[in-house]
Amino acid sequence: MGFINRFLLFVYALAVALVALGVVALCFNFLPEHVLINEMRFVLSRWETVAGAFVVFLLSVHLLGCCFSSSDKSKSESEAIVVHGANGDVRVAVSAVSDLVEKNAMSVHGVKEAKAKVKAHKEADQSMVKVSLHVMTDAERNVATISDDIRDKVGKHMVEVLGIQNYSLDIDVPRMEENEPAKLKRVN
Repeated sequence: MGFINRFLLFVYALAVALVALGVVALCFNFLPEHVLINEMRFVLSRWETVAGAFVVFLLSVHLLGCCFSSSDKSKSESEAIVVHGANGDVRVAVSAVSDLVEKNAMSVHGVKEAKAKVKAHKEADQSMVKVSLHVMTDAERNVATISDDIRDKVGKHMVEVLGIQNYSLDIDVPRMEENEPAKLKRVN
């Protein structure tokens, strides 16, 4: 939740607390009943009351949406994988791992598009990296061969470049594309 939403939540909680105190004051009859009824009639006849109620309703819906929304994007951007080096630890951003996997997959012959999703979690004392790779391949090349080439290339870079030993790579091929012969333009 961002700074603005936290501030809105603070104002909203403060307003609800004040309304609760007002209800307690009404229960103990601090104001005479006829004065209270007269004030309520006045407040309910104003257009500002309707506008204020509408703003509070929109604020409530917005904060409710923030509660139930998935914040995977901001969570994954702030996550990092800790790689232990000889002279200290290095934090590698999840987005950097994702870029590396996508570039390696795209360099394999037969891969047209690659999109990687990387999730990192800690198991015992080590970081575990789970990579889901969606690739669009060439229809003229064997998918198993392409998959093996991707695994070899990505695995080599995960170990040698990043120093990550504990990872899993799931490759998904949602579609394949056939190579169409280039259409020649007619010159007049």
